[in-house]
Amino acid sequence: MVPFALVQLGAENLRGYSNTSLHLRPLTILVGENNQGKSSLLKMLDWLMRTPEEFWTGDRRLDNKEFDFWYPANHTQKKARRFWIEVRFLDGRTARPFAAKYGDSILLRMAIGATDQACRLNVGPPRRGEKHDPKAAKLLQAIRSSFQLFFLPPVRDGRSSAFADKATKQVREQIRRKLDHTRQGGTTTEYRHAKQIIDKMKAIVRSNTTALVDGDSGLLATMLKESEVRLDLRPGDVFGMLEKALTVYLSTGKHDELKVLPYEVGNGLQSLVDISLSMDEILSSENAARTVLIIEEPEAFLHPAAQRFFMTKLRKSISQMAAAILTTHSPIIVDEAKFEEVVVVRNQRHFEPVVDDSKRASINTSLLTSATAEILFARTICFVEGEGDRAFFRTLFRRIRASTPNRIEFDGLIFQATGGCTFFAPWLRLARAYTHSGDEVFTPLWIMDGDAAVHNGERPILRLYKECGFHLGSAESECVVRFGDLPWEANNRGLLASNDANRIFGSRGGFLFCCDLEWALFNGAAQVPESIKEPLEAVGVPTNGSALECARRLGSKIGTGKAQDRSQKQPYIRAAIAEHISLTSLPPEIYGAVMHILKGCFGESDASRIAREAGIASAS
Repeated sequence: MVPFALVQLGAENLRGYSNTSLHLRPLTILVGENNQGKSSLLKMLDWLMRTPEEFWTGDRRLDNKEFDFWYPANHTQKKARRFWIEVRFLDGRTARPFAAKYGDSILLRMAIGATDQACRLNVGPPRRGEKHDPKAAKLLQAIRSSFQLFFLPPVRDGRSSAFADKATKQVREQIRRKLDHTRQGGTTTEYRHAKQIIDKMKAIVRSNTTALVDGDSGLLATMLKESEVRLDLRPGDVFGMLEKALTVYLSTGKHDELKVLPYEVGNGLQSLVDISLSMDEILSSENAARTVLIIEEPEAFLHPAAQRFFMTKLRKSISQMAAAILTTHSPIIVDEAKFEEVVVVRNQRHFEPVVDDSKRASINTSLLTSATAEILFARTICFVEGEGDRAFFRTLFRRIRASTPNRIEFDGLIFQATGGCTFFAPWLRLARAYTHSGDEVFTPLWIMDGDAAVHNGERPILRLYKECGFHLGSAESECVVRFGDLPWEANNRGLLASNDANRIFGSRGGFLFCCDLEWALFNGAAQVPESIKEPLEAVGVPTNGSALECARRLGSKIGTGKAQDRSQKQPYIRAAIAEHISLTSLPPEIYGAVMHILKGCFGESDASRIAREAGIASAS
């Protein structure tokens, strides 16, 4: 039985970390942008588990290369530099030497001196004036004897010796066993064949052997004349020759019946074979139950179907391991995960999901499909109602980004369709599930149609506030109700109709169209504005009649509160409009929504400057 359970890891003022921790689950998936700290904590653990035991009985001093590995990239002044592991005792006898009992958790801490590069180990919470504790070194030794790390880096190469060792391991072990004459039960067929081959090779050597010297003068010549060269080879020695010559050939289908060398297939297949062999090696060993498998970017070079195959295989395997940890940039890997397994890494901190209950966790898991999991890789998430809205804003902001080069904040902006005004709350709760101690890993924004304040009397926006735990005073609620009760005629759903409501919602990232996106495009005009005619005609939407008629043609609810049948709501039409609409004369409500998003990405002070750089202006 394994006497420990690994509970969590943590680091203070090491590498890029100021203070972070990571709970270990049967499967933990770390997602985030590049250079945010997904791998550093795992590499620290790997170093501690691999460092020879003699290190802790010597002067425990890092060499320059090791110090560069651990040293923080930021100024920590005289702050403590620590890496720690929390373990829980599953065996009372193991716990007693450490003044603990069954079920207790304890910290093993490694501290690194700021100037002398010296290390020490300690047990329990930090105390002043600590020195290296030999008892802590024994705890580390016990942890290392209880767990083994299997670390797979992101680069997997079919030419490497490690790949060859994995691929030939089973064959090598079987040959070694059968060429070993010490086994009981008599000699194996392989042993006898090897002996026959050796006898033939010896005969070849004998047939070509002559005296070491030709001359016969002197004592030394006489001695050498009677000497000879022999082949000193036994069946067991044959294994070394075979081991060096073993080569793996892969078959990828009927098109290569002669098979190919591993490095001749694609990088994706090399990676998949390497990972699969590694997992099989773990599961076939006696140490599977105490193995912590770490794989960096398992999706590297893999086709989406191969990524799903990997996750299926991993899911079947982790029940036999102590734990598995992945780092990934793949929405497909997230799609195959459970919500509670996914940790977002941002700015050298680990934001773990808050799991309120199993039902909420199940809802969040269902939301994170391959088409939507990209939100976990975002910084700003803008939730919109439908795919048409998403296509419009995504296209519009692609143009804005092209007009403002080197603005990395745009890289973290994602638009996500919720499916309607009644479905915003689950998405917002998912985004807010990664909020810890008031720090939000995402900036969630939301843009809704005006019927969110009424929607047949249900008032989804009030329900959203309640379900998300947002406070809304009675006066504010009455303001929302008044807006929601406005008739749907154009003169009631004008440009200023939603202003008071938006002053309320803005503090929570919300923006409400007075009617909807389609009506907002027409700027409340009686006739179709010239600024919108060209993009509409470019996508084949007739622009004859009044602005209200044209807006309803696109699917607007203006006039009746309901969209007309056979309206043209296709996302590609919305994208085409966004592609052609003038950034310098945006309809006012569209301009308001754009500025709302810019403020979410860049903050209040920079949004106006970014808008000027991109040439964004309102038509009025």
